[in-house]
Amino acid sequence: FVLQARVNRAAIDHERGLSELAIEGYEAVLKLEPEHTQALNNLGAALVTVGRHDDAVSVLEKCLDVEPGQVQALTNLAAHWANEGFLERASLLNRRAISLYLQRDPRRAAGLFAREVFAIRPIVEDAAAMYAARLDFARRVASLEWLLQRRSLIIDDPVVEVEHVHFYLPYPGLDDRPLQEAVARCYEKMIPHLAGPVQGLATEPVRGRRARIGFLSKLFAEHEPHGLLLEGVVQHLPRDRFVVVVLPVASPGRDAASELLRSSADELIELGLNMRENRFSLINAKLDVLVFADMLSEPMSYFLGFSRFAPVQVCFWGNPLTTGRSSIDYFVSADRMEHPLRTLAGDEWSEQVVLLDGQGIWYRRPSIPAGLPYPNRGAAVAARQALGLPEGDWPLLLCPQSVFKLHPHFDTVVRRILEATTNARVVFTAGRRQAWTKVLVARLEKTLGPYKSRCAFVPRQMPGTDYYKLLAVADVLLHPFPFGGSRTSADGLALGVPVVVRPTSQLRCRMAYSFYASMGLTQKNWTLVASSTNDYVAFAAKLANDVGHRRTVAAAVAARQHVIWEDRSVVLGWARFLARVSGQRPVAPADVGLGGDDYEAEDEAPVAPADVGLVEEDAAAIAAHERLDRTFRDDTIIEEKRRALQPQKPIPD
Repeated sequence: FVLQARVNRAAIDHERGLSELAIEGYEAVLKLEPEHTQALNNLGAALVTVGRHDDAVSVLEKCLDVEPGQVQALTNLAAHWANEGFLERASLLNRRAISLYLQRDPRRAAGLFAREVFAIRPIVEDAAAMYAARLDFARRVASLEWLLQRRSLIIDDPVVEVEHVHFYLPYPGLDDRPLQEAVARCYEKMIPHLAGPVQGLATEPVRGRRARIGFLSKLFAEHEPHGLLLEGVVQHLPRDRFVVVVLPVASPGRDAASELLRSSADELIELGLNMRENRFSLINAKLDVLVFADMLSEPMSYFLGFSRFAPVQVCFWGNPLTTGRSSIDYFVSADRMEHPLRTLAGDEWSEQVVLLDGQGIWYRRPSIPAGLPYPNRGAAVAARQALGLPEGDWPLLLCPQSVFKLHPHFDTVVRRILEATTNARVVFTAGRRQAWTKVLVARLEKTLGPYKSRCAFVPRQMPGTDYYKLLAVADVLLHPFPFGGSRTSADGLALGVPVVVRPTSQLRCRMAYSFYASMGLTQKNWTLVASSTNDYVAFAAKLANDVGHRRTVAAAVAARQHVIWEDRSVVLGWARFLARVSGQRPVAPADVGLGGDDYEAEDEAPVAPADVGLVEEDAAAIAAHERLDRTFRDDTIIEEKRRALQPQKPIPD
């Protein structure tokens, strides 16, 4: 009883996010009883939490040596291997667990079955492997749909039993709507008790009171990207029309919401780790509009999104792809971040898309650490050595994005840039997991050939001073495609570092382009916004090779970057949209702190010519996709197979 009490105490610490303390507790128990399987399993899970993956594997394997039927150890080990990218190894463990659950508790098997079906590798060895993996995912989803037409598979609590979401689906840069809709149909049959309108949902329009607007995410903590994107909206929505409710999902070991979101919200309702309790909290919030900041980052938001807790439900582009479900009415994007001819290839959105005017992105002006940007070239070069980079004053092209964002086709782009430069080096940040970095390193070595010595990796940096120091040593930032980023690009611009971008036809690669449209730097002579892959290579090489040109461009970036921060027209767009869908009177620019001149200036922002080249370049691909969509729109899996078998389509040159 004493040992079990100590295990329970360590488990409480683990749930509170005190992972190191929990590890100490489990290890103390195991010193007294080395084969205590619950302590072994829990210790393995805690070690994963702090990134000690190799130690976790050893502990979980020991647990299974002691008790081969320890289902939690099987599923924890399977989850580890799936996250590492070894789906076959994970599948063997999951199937053992499913077999045991079918003998002991058949209802628990359905969640593991879903986890198995919807698994996706984070990073792959080459383009062929990527398209094969996508085709295999489509095959598994189609098989599950077929099965669910013939038998019932019910998941009681998907957050606990499935635990994972198919987060890596959008990174190949394809049309995800068919697969998103197919996955949603599967879950709607597997969690029928959670899908649809909740009991007592009001349907009458708002009259005679302020509309209650909720914003929900697990990524609202300090430095989290989705909170940073919405904090200005939460702060400045006109309170004579709206009651703003922030609904952060708990994340053990830290505050669920940033200080600014906490202080700006009219109401803060913290959601916990229990889905049933969170449902009651959302019902009791009596919202008129519920905005999901993201819906494919983690399981709580994803599965809550199958229910209707408000008459109007909205998804924001924290995950820039459609939700594929009928419970979400609108998807908020921006005019600049949607390609002018996006619907010609078949609409990628199952929701009605709301296009905010102008930039469409709110970010608070960052607080740049003292001493940055570096005062001179010598200081910047010296700072590189602190990062472990080779000595010397050479052009540094930095790509500080997560490794799973790097498309295999982009590897070839990197090689072409190195071929076109004399002594430039391309530097990447390592992945969160060592296994991911190893895959990318091997992939680049194969693609770069004789140029691999001019490619390097630096450790990931935590948000704050070290992160800004890394960006500041760069001469140029490479914005990858077909999946880019917004915050990293904005921070680079804040430091006056040129960011080379190549906007594609999808939202997921048009955020940085939107900044340049605000700054008036989209013209070709600035060598920043490319309309083709050839231009992207040429622009990066020009900035690397021509020091004078690079200085001119960097000076223009530094002088104009101030216009991208705290854009009140973004708040105005949100306020007008929310007023319209919640029955409030119209919102004027002055209601969100905008003067008439301010708003007119935003309306007159220059239209980027980059889209002209992009339209011409993509014309053939758009026409081909339009024919496929017209023929196969009702057969989602056939459509996905056709797209998966045409790897030249995503990044035409």
